[in-house]
Amino acid sequence: MSQKQPVPLPAEACLETPYPSSQKGGTLIHAGVVDLQEHERKLSDPDSYRPQCCATCQGQVLHLHDRRERKLKGEDGLVLITPVLRYRCMNSQCQARWQVLPQLIPRHLHSCWQSIEDALRPPQEAKPTKVPKTTKQRWTKRLRCSAQRLLQALKDKDNTLLKPLLESPPSRELLLQSLRCSMDTLAMDLHRLAAGMRLL
Repeated sequence: MSQKQPVPLPAEACLETPYPSSQKGGTLIHAGVVDLQEHERKLSDPDSYRPQCCATCQGQVLHLHDRRERKLKGEDGLVLITPVLRYRCMNSQCQARWQVLPQLIPRHLHSCWQSIEDALRPPQEAKPTKVPKTTKQRWTKRLRCSAQRLLQALKDKDNTLLKPLLESPPSRELLLQSLRCSMDTLAMDLHRLAAGMRLL
């Protein structure tokens, strides 16, 4: 007897709405920085996070603009505060400002990706966590939203694991299971392929 898969909930508008095309600047994800210790080390050298060019005008000169504090809830429930760097394009016609986040920090949530994954594990694999029940419910609801637009963004990756999913409307949760990748990796790929689209 086959078990019926629950019908994915409709995606929340905030998960599908891209940034306005007229916006100058925004957020960039720096790949490969997957723990806070490495992030702290890289902060001592602003060149390590400096974008190679402005994503708006392709200008080659970006200066460190400022440091902003980002609050993150740690695994033990404590709030961690870590700086993130912003760079300004020096093209006088552009002046875009780019916030650069390490791969471990989501653009729109106040927890690290690892903490989110730990909180959303199946009950038999779950780790002790202080994430509120309502937060877990919200994250779970978003993971069960349709992944159709995410699949469209990812289809150019030529991943054979995606082909069966393109034939039916899967959830974001099923997409993650099929790709067998971490949330931070998928979120980074989505941001690169379709800026503004969210995993959660």
